[in-house]
Amino acid sequence: MSKPCLRAPLAFALTLVACPALADVAAADPPLTIVPTAERLTLMGVFAHAHPVVQLVFAGLLIATVAAVIIWLLQLARLGQRRADGLGGAVAFLSALSAAGPLIGLFGAAYGLLDSFIGVANVRPVPSLSILAPGYAEAALSICLGLLAAAVEPGFQVPVGDSRHGG
Repeated sequence: MSKPCLRAPLAFALTLVACPALADVAAADPPLTIVPTAERLTLMGVFAHAHPVVQLVFAGLLIATVAAVIIWLLQLARLGQRRADGLGGAVAFLSALSAAGPLIGLFGAAYGLLDSFIGVANVRPVPSLSILAPGYAEAALSICLGLLAAAVEPGFQVPVGDSRHGG
């Protein structure tokens, strides 16, 4: 066999491989621009535009977190005074909040994402990421609030009853 006979099939094979790559030239991505300050998404904007069910989850987790911080501070003050009267229910609340907070946050995130995905499925053409980002931010905020509510549980316990003194 001569060399020209080997070159023709090789050139043909390379052309078949290279043609799809040459034909599929994508347009360059547009340059990114910063969103004006008045149009930027904030935490309050995420809360304001959330579905009412998710807003209830947000509000409940925030109220529970504030209540847990207050109980935690009261427990700390009573520990410093060596008093433990009336804190059994508060410690039980902190334990329940620690266990349920992340699950409530995940429920809010799942509901928000489900609502977003149903909306995306019913729209043509598919929206861009800048349209979808507020829904993702809503889900992330719900998870963060659930974890925050669970993180408030203190690492110490006030002794509720002392068997040596008959209490």
